[in-house]
Parts: sequence; structure tokens; C-alpha cells
Amino acid sequence: MAMNRDAVVNETGEVDALRSGPRAKRGLCMRVLTLALVLIACSASSAKRNVEEHPTSLDDVALRSAGGVWITINDDFMVLDEEVALPPDGNGVPVLPGMQGTLAFGVASPLPNWEVRAQFEWTTGPEGPMEDGQVLVRSAATGEEFVPIAGNPIIARGHGPVPAPDLWLEIQVQPGWTEAPGPYGGLLHLVSTGGLIIVEDEIEQPGGGDFRRAPGSEVTADQTGPVGDSAIGRVFFGRAVIPVQLITQPLTLVLTGESVFTISTPMPGRYFVEPDLDALVATNETQWELVLDGTDFVSGSGLVIPLARVEWSMLDEGGEPGEWISIGDDNCLLVGYDEGGVFIASFRLALEVYETDTSGVYVSEMHLSGTPR
Repeated sequence: MAMNRDAVVNETGEVDALRSGPRAKRGLCMRVLTLALVLIACSASSAKRNVEEHPTSLDDVALRSAGGVWITINDDFMVLDEEVALPPDGNGVPVLPGMQGTLAFGVASPLPNWEVRAQFEWTTGPEGPMEDGQVLVRSAATGEEFVPIAGNPIIARGHGPVPAPDLWLEIQVQPGWTEAPGPYGGLLHLVSTGGLIIVEDEIEQPGGGDFRRAPGSEVTADQTGPVGDSAIGRVFFGRAVIPVQLITQPLTLVLTGESVFTISTPMPGRYFVEPDLDALVATNETQWELVLDGTDFVSGSGLVIPLARVEWSMLDEGGEPGEWISIGDDNCLLVGYDEGGVFIASFRLALEVYETDTSGVYVSEMHLSGTPR
């Protein structure tokens, strides 16, 4: 007897016709479909790796970015080494010079509209990071005007699939008088508003500190495509993270009013030197002193009263003098220990005229200077 090909032999040797023929066919179809999906996934993964490892140009990245936003930069980190003078604050108090630098970057995406925002976070400092709100950024998208980076401003926008290779931004840090001089580090984030943002890991920052990047999202390509007039350096998907470094220098500024002081001595006695000496000290150094120097008092006829004979006293909030100290004994009027900032003080000077001094009008030029201790 011929056995039907859709039959099997049971344990008793009897032949049972299988009613599961259609199920067998369905199982075979599922296996074929599963294999096809695996092959497609492998192909897509291979294509993604190929784009990451071998981006040929921004155009190629845009066409193959699967709807994401790719950001390219040339440098591994930014150094803010351009010092710029800044105007006084609203109260006329001088401010420290700003430190700034420029970053060139490019963006590629097939999205019809994309944007890139800037973020910043401090990581290191000689006595801790700076306070928030001291970092500004500008680009073509900000109207080339500096705006606070704390608001996560848009620093680039465009339309795909045409790449935007010649983008730039400039960062300016405005340190305060209370921040100690020395090296500071931070992280600049360029974050796209379209496409995938990949979770970040911490890695070592060149020169100390940490910065973060998206694992597997960074691609290095040597001379493989244009970003402006140079080749693609590093390619990031969705978010680029760039370490930023700067060094602030120690500085002490002293502002005062009059520098020429005159006394008239008709007879012996104690005279106040007019006017009072007002001083503003702005310093980021933690150990400093305010010193009074000057010339002797000299009359029109060449007679001299030594400057060392002058006494000084700091005025209190009510404008009254305190202890009197001879400049000959101590010409250091004000001292700072472990504190920088802006300090305002007023001093009164007095001069004792002896009977041996000839009467007349005497003039002295005095100046204040701030020096580190």
C-alpha cells in the first residue's frame, strides 16, 4: 500500500493521515519571514555602521541619516583665549575682561526644518565652577548679538536635505570679581530639535575634568568631506558635546578721585588734607592690599614737608575717622584676606605742621595702588 506523503506512522504502526498539513506550511512561511527580517535588520545595521565609519560628505550624511540631524565639528575642544575689554556695569563699576572663542561646525539632515540649540555647563575651576549666567553665545541665528546661553538659544536653523556646512558660533565668558583666577572647564552642548538624542556617558576630558558624549554616536573621518573650507573632523548624531577651556588672569583695579593734594600752612598746627581720599578696589585676587604712595609736600619756593609725616584714617559709614596711622609707619590702607570682589572705602589725611616749617602753600601728588600680598 502506498503511503500518503501527508501521513505518519503512530506508535502501534498504524498510519494516520495528518490534518496539520496547512499548519506545517504556515510554520515554514513564518521561518522564511523571520529570516528575511533578520537579513533586513543586519543590512540596515551594516548601512548605519558604514555611514558612521565612512561618511563621505555632508550630502552623503544627510541622505543616509534616516531622518536624524548630524552635527560636525573640527576641533576636539574649544580654548577661549581671546581677551576682550567689556564696559563697566550699570553702576559704573569696572568688570573683568571677557574671554571668548569661535567654533566652526556643520549640520546635515533630510528634515524639512531643523534647529540646533546651545547649552552650557561648568565642570571645573580653581576653587569651583563659575556661577551660572556668565556665558554668552552669538551666531548668525542670534542676529550676531550675544545672548545668554542659559536660555538654550537657537544658534542654527535650516532646511533639509541641503546641508549647512559653514556654520559658526562664538562663546564669551564674563568672569566675576569673586571668581578666583586660574583655569576653568565646561561643556558646550549643541542639541538638535529634530532626530534622536542618545543617552550620554562620561569620558575623560583632555586637560582634566570630564565631558560626555553619546556612545556610538561619534564618528571620526580624516579628510573625508567639507565643513566650510576644511574637512569633517568629528560627526555627532543629534547632540555634539565640546569641552571648553579658559584661563582667567589675576587682576586688581583701583579707582580714585583726586591725585593732587594741597595744604596751606599759615601757622603751626594740625591740618586736614583736602579733599578726602575715596577709593574703589576691584580684584579677583584673594590676598591683596591697597597702598598709598606719593611725593613730599613741596612749596613754590622749594620748601619740603615729608610725606611720611602725613597720617591717615579710614572713615566709617557716618563719615567719621577712626584710628590715625602715620604713613611713615604703615602706608597700607586696606587689606584683603581670602576674598575677592569690589570694595569701596574713604580715607581722611592729616598733616602736622611744626614751628620749624615755613608758612606757605604745599602740594603733594599721591596715588593708590592695589598689589597682591
